[in-house]
Amino acid sequence: MMQEDSYKSDSTLRVLMVGNSFCYYYVEELYELLMENPPEGIQEVEIYNLYYSGCNLTQHFTWWKQNAANYDLFKVDASGRQQVGTDTKWSLEQALTLAEWDYISLQGSAKGGSYMNPALRETTRQGIVELAEPLLDRFHELHPHAQLLWQRTWFFEIGRVGSNGYVYTAEDGPKYNAGMQEICDYMCNEFDKNKPYDLKMVNTGAAWTEARKLNETANLLPYGGLCGRVGINKFGDKSLHSGDGYHDGDIGGGQLLNAYVWYMTLTGNTDLSASQYAPVYKFLNMDCPLSAELIDMLKTAAMNTFK
Repeated sequence: MMQEDSYKSDSTLRVLMVGNSFCYYYVEELYELLMENPPEGIQEVEIYNLYYSGCNLTQHFTWWKQNAANYDLFKVDASGRQQVGTDTKWSLEQALTLAEWDYISLQGSAKGGSYMNPALRETTRQGIVELAEPLLDRFHELHPHAQLLWQRTWFFEIGRVGSNGYVYTAEDGPKYNAGMQEICDYMCNEFDKNKPYDLKMVNTGAAWTEARKLNETANLLPYGGLCGRVGINKFGDKSLHSGDGYHDGDIGGGQLLNAYVWYMTLTGNTDLSASQYAPVYKFLNMDCPLSAELIDMLKTAAMNTFK
């Protein structure tokens, strides 16, 4: 899905992800997938995370208006992941002007309203538009050739324990996910109709929904979040932080699933069958490769999301 490339002065694909921890994990896997089968004319890839833990849209907007340097900046390329300026904090404007970006993504939630309650979703949608619109307009102003991306993040599993101790039930989880999808669909189908850019969705949340459905029949338990509430995973982990289904920051299938969705969104290549990439993770100094069966399931989940 490369934009017209006449403006590019080199063969490096550059991606800037603006967000919280949902834009941090799985980036090494994405780099490997892009280098395994890069877009035409691309010889190298650089992915940057402008990162602040737990950052929401209100914080992004406020810090941008204040030109506040509160973010860490990480870069993933052929040398792996490294922090850019270990003693340096970055502002959004500094990151935006650091390079000629080919892709810029934004993610985050807005306070108020509700994803789960249809009657309150309009409040949520209005809050997101109010905060995201000036940010996305600025992205496009500085980088008119860049493809702008809206990342759907959260996916709530049944049994997920919220920060307030609330446990999502078999009825609540699907309601939340449907509400999140409805608002993301609006951002990428209605919000951008009169904009000079076409906002594309990185739909990791939908892929998680599909992966859970497939897992219920395949009974393959990825390490970490995806099955934290379905059953005990390979390492017996049923801790609370394993239950949110997307935020898989330790090891395993969640990171690869997210990378698949990003790869397909960036390249437009929605056939993962030829990919031979099989990451090996570390746990307690042990090598923990993903099984071929699990990788196939994650590929299927990601590809089904694009049908």
